[in-house]
Amino acid sequence: MLPTGLSLPPFSRERGWLTKFGFISLAWHKPSFEIVIHADTHSGNLERLLKSLESASYPTTRHRPKSLTVILNPSVPLHPFTKSFLSSYSFPSPSRTFIRRPLTAPRNPLESARQYIESFYPDSDDTSVLVLDSNAEISKWYYHYLLFTTLEYKYSSYQYYDTVSLFGVSLEEPPSYLNGSSPFNVPTPPKGNQPSPFLYPVPNTRAALFFPKYWSQFHAYFSKNLLHPHISSASGNDTEPVPFPLSDVAANSWVAPILDIIRARGYAMLYPAFAYESLAIVHHEQPSYTRSPRKGKKKAVKEKPLMEKNNLLDSLPNGDLPVYSRLPLIDWWGRPALWDWVEVDALYYKKYISSCMVEDTVLPWMIHDVDDIFCDPDGNSSD
Repeated sequence: MLPTGLSLPPFSRERGWLTKFGFISLAWHKPSFEIVIHADTHSGNLERLLKSLESASYPTTRHRPKSLTVILNPSVPLHPFTKSFLSSYSFPSPSRTFIRRPLTAPRNPLESARQYIESFYPDSDDTSVLVLDSNAEISKWYYHYLLFTTLEYKYSSYQYYDTVSLFGVSLEEPPSYLNGSSPFNVPTPPKGNQPSPFLYPVPNTRAALFFPKYWSQFHAYFSKNLLHPHISSASGNDTEPVPFPLSDVAANSWVAPILDIIRARGYAMLYPAFAYESLAIVHHEQPSYTRSPRKGKKKAVKEKPLMEKNNLLDSLPNGDLPVYSRLPLIDWWGRPALWDWVEVDALYYKKYISSCMVEDTVLPWMIHDVDDIFCDPDGNSSD
């Protein structure tokens, strides 16, 4: 039952997921999303993405992206057709649509990561960022899903403590494992049930929402690591953790520099697993600026079509988002995992990458500061 006097939009099938909320709906107007798109050399794909965002369904006039920023590729001239299209593009509003072009292209993966992480900083704890590859195409129901999952897992008082480990929401299934092998096998549902969304620590780089507290932490970690590279502690670590199974593409991606903090905190991203449809498709007519060109031929993965009708509830197990603690959890190596294992791995990994003292009594994902990572060889803060 909804609280008396609460103003919510009129019920319709398009907003059927609203019926799943009770007092959580008091937060209905709190979350906001900004969009950042890093364009590559294929201007036609960028136009397709921008058109799909503009034509998408938004729950109310207030529930639209707070802003949209396109960061152009400085290594290629801006095509006249693209320039003309961008000059007349005004979604979500003329005053909140921004076109940026860096002076120079990144010379290495570290500079690329810096460009990505600097492209956004939250103005409040309610402003998340949706990072999109310019080769993506978005379902018209993408915003409904992001708002639904954000309200459920970040504004629900009965789940807030459990979901502190959740740093973002992907709009697509993982395109591959961290080691580059594909296809990614999503968790198999019980017979007769719809597939469940699942948790996986590897960030999606192509179509994903990052929550503000975590993006701020990634920003702080990246900044401090440039100024004061963290010092590993050989003596304080009894067991050296298993290294990341990184492919060359993953090692050169913009998220590579923040994988350490994600693992040391035991964080995870929520991924969808719809059986027949998808919320985002990343087309491959042109290698993206955010990825390295593919070498050789890979096994083709059949794309699921974009969700045309609002089948969000019909595509979820029992017609609803599962309780967070019951979501399937996949580890860095693509194996089913338990939270106890994630906690132990996070503690060991933090000891491995840092000389700071580690408090085993504190759950790693409950810490939102990065000062406990950067210390001198004696364990004192580097500040």
